[in-house]
Amino acid sequence: MVRQFKVEAFRQDAARPAGLVFDRAVLAHHSMDDLALADEIMKLFLDQLTQLETADWPSLDLTFQMHTLRGAAAAVGALQLQYLAEGWRDWGIHLESEVLAAITAFRKAAQGL
Repeated sequence: MVRQFKVEAFRQDAARPAGLVFDRAVLAHHSMDDLALADEIMKLFLDQLTQLETADWPSLDLTFQMHTLRGAAAAVGALQLQYLAEGWRDWGIHLESEVLAAITAFRKAAQGL
């Protein structure tokens, strides 16, 4: 059974399961159940998230950053971040706060991996 983690701030949408932040089965699939590979993929993804957390958002190339985030999030099963990155143009001035909140939720859900 796949463990699913929920966060209240994740908005309801018919296109995705309500509140799903991290689906470990996606990471297991993409790493072919190789724990060392999963650890390396997760380390790289967490490094990318740290860069977003510390970035000067007004100066970011959002088209590039959100495209990159979308692909990386899809590879690790960070479904909330993937959803935000896919529809980033719809979030307007709230994008930064939503992405940062989703990063916090992902880090919490991914603890102990």
